Amino acid sequence: MAEHNVEAGADALLCPPSDREYPILERQPSYYNPLHSFDLAKGDQKHYQQQYGDMYFLRLAKLKPVVEQIAAEAWDGFQIAGEEVRRVDRVLDVRQGELCYVAGTVYMDMPLKPNILDDISKDHWIAIPPPREKYLSPTGQDQIMLEDESGRLRLIGTPLQTNMLVTGCIIAVMGTENADGDFDIVELKVPDLPRQPQRWERDDAAAVLAKGNTKAEKERKDGGKVAIVSGLGISGDEADSLSLDLLMEFLLGEAGGSAEQEEACRISRLIIAGNSLDESAPLPSSDELSGKKAGKKYGYDSSAYNPAPTIHLDIFLSTLLPSIPITLLPGDSDPANVSLPQQPIHPALFPQSRAYAATPGSEEPGWFDSVTNPWEGDVDGWRLMGTGGQPVDDVYKYVDGDERLDMMESMLRWRCGAPTAPDTLWCYPFQEKDQFVIEECPHVYFVGNQPRFETTVIEGPAGQNVRLIAVPKFKERGEVVLLDMDSLDELQNATASEPLTLIEEHSMQQTWRIDADKLTFISCMPVKAVHGSIITTKHDAIDHMLGDVNLFLTDSDDEDAPGVIGEVELMIASKQHQGRGYGRASLLAFLKYIVAHEQEILQQYAGDVAPLGKNLSGASSQFMYLRVKIGESNHRSIGLFESLGFVKVGEANYFGEVELRLVGDCRAAVEASWRRYADVGDYHELHCEGGD
Repeated sequence: MAEHNVEAGADALLCPPSDREYPILERQPSYYNPLHSFDLAKGDQKHYQQQYGDMYFLRLAKLKPVVEQIAAEAWDGFQIAGEEVRRVDRVLDVRQGELCYVAGTVYMDMPLKPNILDDISKDHWIAIPPPREKYLSPTGQDQIMLEDESGRLRLIGTPLQTNMLVTGCIIAVMGTENADGDFDIVELKVPDLPRQPQRWERDDAAAVLAKGNTKAEKERKDGGKVAIVSGLGISGDEADSLSLDLLMEFLLGEAGGSAEQEEACRISRLIIAGNSLDESAPLPSSDELSGKKAGKKYGYDSSAYNPAPTIHLDIFLSTLLPSIPITLLPGDSDPANVSLPQQPIHPALFPQSRAYAATPGSEEPGWFDSVTNPWEGDVDGWRLMGTGGQPVDDVYKYVDGDERLDMMESMLRWRCGAPTAPDTLWCYPFQEKDQFVIEECPHVYFVGNQPRFETTVIEGPAGQNVRLIAVPKFKERGEVVLLDMDSLDELQNATASEPLTLIEEHSMQQTWRIDADKLTFISCMPVKAVHGSIITTKHDAIDHMLGDVNLFLTDSDDEDAPGVIGEVELMIASKQHQGRGYGRASLLAFLKYIVAHEQEILQQYAGDVAPLGKNLSGASSQFMYLRVKIGESNHRSIGLFESLGFVKVGEANYFGEVELRLVGDCRAAVEASWRRYADVGDYHELHCEGGD
């Protein structure tokens, strides 16, 4: 057993050769069914002769009935000062002083937005201005308009300050027109999340309709993990090698021992969300081109084209492809068309990797799938939608602040994946259908090339749940997002803890009971009556498990104030058990145990080996403080710990975590919280039988 434990770790790589047979590890299969929602026509069928204005009318025609129905359900019969609100069909049908509601397209009149006419007029006598970070006017000159096919109406009112709006989103507003001709808003509505397909709906429609355990469901019962990365930024320099090699070793399971290899095998697919190549050099101006001597060139001009980034990307992909399937989205800096939707990067740029792509004309996706940006498809039955980041980056220029998750949520509730196109975001002029309108709600919405990693779950009016993921640039942050395809939960980010099976929990408890700097308990469903003891595998069976609570002990780094710090972790694994008070009850019971056995825990940490219950001397009598680190976007967990007396300290760290501390008399703080939340019941310590 000792030999097995040694070989299970990273030190197994340093062990002498043996005759032991190791199991052959196979990568978790990925059930992949991409959609082709953003594919454009090819050849002569694709042209740019049509007007962009048609896109706004197509978008309005699609979403106006939806938002009007939502407005009617909320506002019909609504009265102010005895006057009942009425619906008007067009913007120009609004009458002064009359309470009404109308739907239309938002237009942001912002002087700092780029203007193509101004650019043309200044082209011959002024240098191109640098792109603006924000379009917001510091002098308050921005105006919000509501328009349709009849005309425009200027909007004012408090709801405009509390609701995120950009050009191109469809809304319904209720209010009255004042003497100045402005429409003073009382309330506004958006289309909100559309219908969300069930899992496996496209892959196994019969199983979804029957709602039974069919053969197909049994074959697909276990999902792996999907790795999402963006912003590789390969430039061809030697500086790229280290980070890319580390990423490659992580995905191939070459960065650790057998345990790490088993975890790597659970990664069933890699999605690269744009900007695989670094920003290219700007195109030479006409003056620079005319100044060069014209000469005959054979092949490419090395002074104007550097093939090294593309070659390095091809090598990186071809090294991974024999082991893991890859979905590649283009980005702003990649060799694809600039306007959205960006079409797949041409396979000619990947002479080694394209051997894994689908053959031309095949309906089945290849192991290497170069796709559009935006992209959507089904992975392990879940609907995923993602972009390389351009739509969110453009929305950022319209609004105050940098809350990327709020922007992503607003885009889904607007039902538009690129609302600012074509106003300030280049796109193809659709003539028959606005392909950026979201017709089915995804289960996961990821956006690449964002400033930092963030994630949350939003809910819709019909019970839709969407996991939002902001994927950071790998070249800057060195981070990869792993998405569990069984639960779609980001447990590691939210609680700094991975979900474990019952056997793994028991195994971890045994090691942690030996280690004096760790303490863990399994959190289980409450039982109606227990007399004397807890029966292992009965009261803590898998179907009774809720999660776990952990305590890590570390020494203070302050030499002038030595002491011991306790770091607490809480994890409620299943989403159906979250928000029902189990987390607070588990945390309070754990804190009660800590303060009740505080001196004994600290004595063991100080090096004593006597069992718990013996009061030894020579160790700290109490913790300096208890702390917890939580992702700054996990407001529910932050609120839970704050309700128990933990106080936020400082700003978020490099990893986006905030620290909360329980300082002073921890025992008194825990007792006060226990009295405040007396509904959790009584506290008893019971013996555990049937296990070690």
